[in-house]
Amino acid sequence: MIDAVGSEDVVNDAMGLICDRGEICCYGVPRKEEMHIDFSKADYNWVLNFQQFPRKDEEAAAHSEVIQWIREGKINLKDYISDYFSFDDVIEAYDKAMNKQVLKKGIVVF
Repeated sequence: MIDAVGSEDVVNDAMGLICDRGEICCYGVPRKEEMHIDFSKADYNWVLNFQQFPRKDEEAAAHSEVIQWIREGKINLKDYISDYFSFDDVIEAYDKAMNKQVLKKGIVVF
């Protein structure tokens, strides 16, 4: 399970989905310095991993400039996307991502 929001609610929902020896990967960290996680919904063995790169302050410093480049057409976000998947095909999307068959970014469309 991958969370790109850093939301306590999303992580707690994921706890009910994770299987034995599964992993929840959170790209991005919560806004607060704490998080309350309900372990009771999870299977026996699991990993909860938080990763933030670049650091929040580095990302924030570059944000306005990147948005300006997008507005000026210097960056086309579609250049960074190789695959689109419908939500019904999310298992296929996951398998392709795990097998390195998604060359850039894969987008799941709801």
